[in-house]
Amino acid sequence: MSQSYHPASSKQFRARVFTYVALALFAVILGRLFLFQIWHGRAYSEQARNNRVRLEILPRIRGRILDRNGQVMAENVLSYCLLFDPFEKELVSDTAKVTEVLTNIASLMGNDGLSDWRLLIEKGKGQPFRAVQLACNLDVRQISLIEEHRSQLPGVRIEARPRRFYPHGELACHLLGYVSEVTQNEIERSPEDVYQPGDVVGRSGVEDSREAALRGRNGKEYVEVDARGRRVEPTPDRPPLPTRELPLAGRDVVLTVDLDLQRAAEGALGEARSGAVVLMDVRDGAVLAMASRPSFDPNVFSLGLSPDEWVALYTSPLHPLMNRAIQALYPPGSTMKLLTASAALEEGVAGPATTLESCVGYYRFGTRSFKCWRPQGHGTLTLFDAIQASCDVYFYQLGIRLGVDRMAEYAQRFGLRSRTGIELPGEKSGFYPTTEWYDKTYGRARWGKGVRLNLAIGQGEILVTPIELATFVAAIANGGSLYRPYVVASQVERWDAARPVRGPGRARPRAVLGLSAVTVNTLRQAMEAAVSGPMATGRLASVPGIRVAGKTGTAQNPHGQDHALFVGFAPADAPEVAFAVVVENAGHGGSMAAPVAAAVLRSYFHVAPDTVRATAQAGDTLDTAD
Repeated sequence: MSQSYHPASSKQFRARVFTYVALALFAVILGRLFLFQIWHGRAYSEQARNNRVRLEILPRIRGRILDRNGQVMAENVLSYCLLFDPFEKELVSDTAKVTEVLTNIASLMGNDGLSDWRLLIEKGKGQPFRAVQLACNLDVRQISLIEEHRSQLPGVRIEARPRRFYPHGELACHLLGYVSEVTQNEIERSPEDVYQPGDVVGRSGVEDSREAALRGRNGKEYVEVDARGRRVEPTPDRPPLPTRELPLAGRDVVLTVDLDLQRAAEGALGEARSGAVVLMDVRDGAVLAMASRPSFDPNVFSLGLSPDEWVALYTSPLHPLMNRAIQALYPPGSTMKLLTASAALEEGVAGPATTLESCVGYYRFGTRSFKCWRPQGHGTLTLFDAIQASCDVYFYQLGIRLGVDRMAEYAQRFGLRSRTGIELPGEKSGFYPTTEWYDKTYGRARWGKGVRLNLAIGQGEILVTPIELATFVAAIANGGSLYRPYVVASQVERWDAARPVRGPGRARPRAVLGLSAVTVNTLRQAMEAAVSGPMATGRLASVPGIRVAGKTGTAQNPHGQDHALFVGFAPADAPEVAFAVVVENAGHGGSMAAPVAAAVLRSYFHVAPDTVRATAQAGDTLDTAD
């Protein structure tokens, strides 16, 4: 007998099913509510807040760099920058929309940097909710076009930001250095909030060495924005925003350098010459001028270099980025005769009036003949006269008597075998060989004793930087105090008045050489005679009314024409400044480097150029070769 059908039972079954389904749906809804509001509530709340709140970095103002008289050498100007925020509501997770906006910007600006912008945005994902700087230094036309099409460019805005500016262009570029945008690696390596994308950092010179003082600190501000990313005023019904942090301006850095002397040094060196000039206060080591040629315009880095432009500058065979005053190593030539003479006087090998074998234009040592720069010779000379005339034959004989290691010992004492310690990045150390070095390089007893003759006149393996030469000759001028050269006189707060630098700022030398009065007086007087005496080789360094002391040098250059050198100080009777001049591939020191020194000294002592011309025309015709 078949089971009978009961409608009431069927209804109850369906009711139970619907109940279970409703309960299940209600449980899902409750679960999702718990997931969104409880489990992930904080995260979604933060995301919602970020949709209405934008973090804006308030850019700091980099400190200025001033010369010793308060003249501005590096400052800041306003630059209009294009910023793009890929995290805005219309753009988040919409790669196609981001590409569309970037393409529109490139079209408006006539810029083909789309691939570079994509890379910047990709890197910027590590700093969420912060705008990426796409371009700076926008002109009026570009700004107008962007503003005109703002409604079609979500996430885009223009901000005024400070840009580094060097009002004198190439002048003192190696000393000042330059700035460029901080890299992602530098951001990640730096302490929290020191650098943000778009910040600049010093890359060389004082911009680098005083980066911590110059950079200041960025500020922060959280602002409310609407759905299109436009800034709106906060309302009382919203939670308060974090407190605004104002930016802190960097400190101004006052240099020891005199802008007018710097201009004179670079002008004397000339556009067509490679080389360096250093002018230093002998009383404390303050650098008054430091010129290096060829040079570059640091403003191009602030404006932005393309990769091709950077490669061309960096790989140029002229090496314009090199600060030759502290980074280029040169054979010192006859300027090292001062070192040989110092060692001979201090060690009792010779006195001021000591005469040696007569110079006949060459000197026989073993089976070799070592030439003097003057083919007809100098005859019989005293040490005093040998410095004045720069006689090679006399110093050959001193080198034999002194030996390699005693000359190297005095090179060490005068700081010619180590860095001077100047506060500039990339300084190179000079080199003066010893017998130990020769033994290691060539093998014991496998090198000729004739090296002593070459070393005595500044040839062979000796290498020095211009800053080392200036420090060396300053120690002779001041009586034996070896100072560490410096270029920064002080740091002051951004809005404080910088006091002009007057007179020596440091009183304590890094070493006292203990030179005898006989050595100091002999060297000083002989160097003065080398400029104004009857056998002077450096007479083209003379300045009317000023007693100039100096020493010429001509360094052999295996890659071309000889380098011309000239070192000295003035006034000879009461020294104030020492100088070192190197002119590459120029020939003789007396004819090519000495006039450069004279031009710088004329600027320092304010000697009229017309007086100098008249004196030069009336000058004698003695040798100026060495």
